[in-house]
Amino acid sequence: MYACRDRGENLQMNVQSKEINLDQLGDPIYQETMEGEQLRWHSPLEAPFHIAGFPWLAQDGIYRRLPLASGAVLPPAVDTLAYCTAGGQIRFRTNSSRLVIRVRLAGPSNMYHMAPTGQCGVDCYLGEPGEQSFITAAKFKPTESEYESKLYRWDTKKEVAVTLNLPLYQGVEEVWIGVDHDADISDA
Repeated sequence: MYACRDRGENLQMNVQSKEINLDQLGDPIYQETMEGEQLRWHSPLEAPFHIAGFPWLAQDGIYRRLPLASGAVLPPAVDTLAYCTAGGQIRFRTNSSRLVIRVRLAGPSNMYHMAPTGQCGVDCYLGEPGEQSFITAAKFKPTESEYESKLYRWDTKKEVAVTLNLPLYQGVEEVWIGVDHDADISDA
């Protein structure tokens, strides 16, 4: 029991705490897709996807903000942070009625001062450059380093420009983009 003072009154507050199991609260918060077999999966490393923020991607074959072999001696912290994909984007257009992302990270969420969606999540924006609207962030279990997350699902197909912002403070080892089997994908 805690005694609190509020405007001269003594209030009694009974503090009870209980561990929360999110899986017991009804609909899963992480929304695992279960649609993998119904989708066509694409690597953003192939045309017509546009990847920004990794100038040495073709040379080194890795989502990294600095080259692996630059000849310069980097401080260890800078070399480590170069693997974080902050600023990295994947852009494309599609008429798919749904969009799912599959990501393999270098590790799970582990920052006490940042939400897992910021450290390890992918953000989805739709619209033309300068007119983009935030749609959602990937939903995943923070203890896992691989996830699949539905970014949108509509009743009908419509063509949209998609921008996916990659995680801020985690390395990305692999990304796959899932769309309808008959969806078109083109350069944004």
